[in-house]
Amino acid sequence: MDFEAVHNFYKPIVIEHILARAALDLGISDPVKLTDILALSLSRLPPRYVLNDIDATNNLSAEDHDSINKRVATAVNEAIVMVKDDRRHQRRD
Repeated sequence: MDFEAVHNFYKPIVIEHILARAALDLGISDPVKLTDILALSLSRLPPRYVLNDIDATNNLSAEDHDSINKRVATAVNEAIVMVKDDRRHQRRD
C-alpha cells in the first residue's frame, strides 16, 4: 500500500499562490515565514485529500476552479498578514 500517495488537494495550489504572491509581491523569501504561510493557509481551508490530482481536477467545473482559486487566494492573503504582523518573525529579521 502507498499511503504517501494520499495528499491534501489544496497544498500544491496554495504553494503556487504563495510563491507568486509572497516571494514576488512582498519580497518574503525566509523559508520559515513561507512555511508558516503554507501551514496557516492550509489550516484556513477545508480538508480535501486525494489520491490523484488529475482525477480530482478533471471532475471540476470552471466555477469550481474559480471558487477554489478565490478561497486559496483569501487564505494565503490572510496568512501573509498574520505572518507579517507576528512579532516572532520581527525578532528574526
